[in-house]
Amino acid sequence: MYKFKRLLICLDQSDMDDTLIKAAAEYATFGRADNMYFVTVVKSLQVPAAINKQYPDVFVPLDEGIEKEMNKRIENAFSDITCDCHFDVLEGDPTHQIIRWAQVKDIDLIIMGKKQYHIGKGITSRNIVNIVHCSVLFVTANSKIEPKTILLPTDFSKASHLAFQKAVKIASLVNATLTCLHTYEVPTGFHATGKTYDEFAEIILHHSKEDFKEFIQEEDITMPDIKVEYLLDKHGHPNKIVGDYAQSHRFDLVVIGSKGRTALSSVLLGSVAAKLVDADFEVPILVIKSKEANLKLIDAILRL
Repeated sequence: MYKFKRLLICLDQSDMDDTLIKAAAEYATFGRADNMYFVTVVKSLQVPAAINKQYPDVFVPLDEGIEKEMNKRIENAFSDITCDCHFDVLEGDPTHQIIRWAQVKDIDLIIMGKKQYHIGKGITSRNIVNIVHCSVLFVTANSKIEPKTILLPTDFSKASHLAFQKAVKIASLVNATLTCLHTYEVPTGFHATGKTYDEFAEIILHHSKEDFKEFIQEEDITMPDIKVEYLLDKHGHPNKIVGDYAQSHRFDLVVIGSKGRTALSSVLLGSVAAKLVDADFEVPILVIKSKEANLKLIDAILRL
């Protein structure tokens, strides 16, 4: 969330817009963003001919009406903030237009609403975060732009390093506590080893702790206090464990990486990240992606 210079804020004319504009303004006060691009996507800017004929003096062009309203709200929020703000109304499919605009404007971070309490026009959040090249922050109604507690679900793989580095950076900048959460499972067929379920779970836990030590050794850590939690997943639902843990411990932010072992998988979300994006819970989620690694593939997708 920090050191992102070019931000795209997705509005949809719902109650969540006020939360998103406020979040963008708060970020601009200390995040030193160079540009904020606010955008609303509508499927069609045309007023039906019959309505326009019946009320010729009532309806101004739809994009002008939206621009006037949104620019006023943005100007009010940014009245005392130095930041270049831009607002555009785009026409067409929301998913395609937001992905395209993120590439055109060379966006580092997209901010979207996580609408568990807000009924809006339903920008397809999962589709966007699945394909877009850059990181995405999902904001809730009670989001804290300067989080004090951060949760990082991790499997200690190489693909997790980018999210770990970003989480450490955020925690250091805002003096937040960082907790790494690792879920582990007992593999099917453990009976063949002669061990009980609990005995084999202890073996897996031991290896998980060793994996974390190796993971940390590969990083240049300047933040001394990083808490690590290991939770046994008995039912094969790591996303539920992460979500329940984040809510029960009242974390301000979840930072998670997309899987990144190949060019395609670095764009597409891992199953845990995807299910967290879809889940109905209150904690904001920052999905970290490698912008440079994904740009060429996104360009190819948009040309299809």
